[in-house]
Amino acid sequence: MPAIRNSLGKISSILAGAAVAGGALSVPLVIVAKLPEHLRASCLQPLIGSARIALWFEDRLVVIWICLAVVGAVAGVLYLWATPRTASAKLDVGVICGLALAGCSAALALTPVVDSTAREIWRAAHPANYEIVLEPHNPYDEPLSEGRQENCLFETLRILSARLPRVGQYHPPHRSGRDQLLVRLHADSEEERERLKRIAQSGYVAFRLVHDDSGALTAQQANRADFQPPAGYETLFLDTQKQGRAERQPLFVKKTPELGGGCIDKAYLQYDPANPSLPRAIQVQLNREASEAFRRLTAENVGRRLAIVLDGKLLCAAEIRVEIPGGRCAISADSFSYSEARDLAAALRGGGLPLPLRVVREERKP
Repeated sequence: MPAIRNSLGKISSILAGAAVAGGALSVPLVIVAKLPEHLRASCLQPLIGSARIALWFEDRLVVIWICLAVVGAVAGVLYLWATPRTASAKLDVGVICGLALAGCSAALALTPVVDSTAREIWRAAHPANYEIVLEPHNPYDEPLSEGRQENCLFETLRILSARLPRVGQYHPPHRSGRDQLLVRLHADSEEERERLKRIAQSGYVAFRLVHDDSGALTAQQANRADFQPPAGYETLFLDTQKQGRAERQPLFVKKTPELGGGCIDKAYLQYDPANPSLPRAIQVQLNREASEAFRRLTAENVGRRLAIVLDGKLLCAAEIRVEIPGGRCAISADSFSYSEARDLAAALRGGGLPLPLRVVREERKP
């Protein structure tokens, strides 16, 4: 033991530096980790630059904080154990401050009272002045069983409970009646109300195959007044830009999704390298089960077009050229404004909705 103590004493300045650095860095990290997600992302992405790296870093904030706090605490304890108190008063003070900061960060991170108290203060300062009642509806041809309907409602409630704090709203959603959800919000303007309503009800993504003869069917539809779409298909319109002009291309898309309803695990914005303030796409990562289903879907339908439909709006319909493993895909941000793309990415971060939501009632309060 004396030999170990002497060896550690020779690197006392290194131990002191590690204690101070670990303790000092752990505090801002845990503060950032405790921020609402919309503020946390706003802090991290400009500092890091890459959305993917920022997302990776954000997912591991707690682990990084634990490592820094442990390094700081262990280095501080070893310093105090191995170094005589008469060696350096300045180092002693620095190490004690580092240990105190590591302890403060641990108290902030591990005390749930901090979170609950902060949310109660926010609710008291921002009473709900806007309520919307949402109801899931079935996009499939066959009716849902009562058990599946209940599971979808429970999953939707869980997703909304996680989604709303990400945009700075801390009034928890509730069940309202048998198959409806009550969402209570605080909004200071009509624009903010519309934004929050869009965030609350958006996020149902469906992957649907396009009819092989969609072009020929479009021509028939234009020439025949009594034209009816093929059984199991409906007409959706794809908004495109061609030579600077906006065009609407009709496509015949399957009504029943090949994949959809809670298939998304996480999402983040991808920016244009030439213009970092301009979102180019929303990168989507499917969950494990959906990734395998997506791989089979693309493997079995090479040469066909696959449409991505968000809340009933056709976003894109690309041709499947090869099997796509890994469960990664992109939703073009061309049809969204910056704020809409940001809000959609925030909504999808906690997963896609298992069923589409429609607004049954909304009420504004003074």
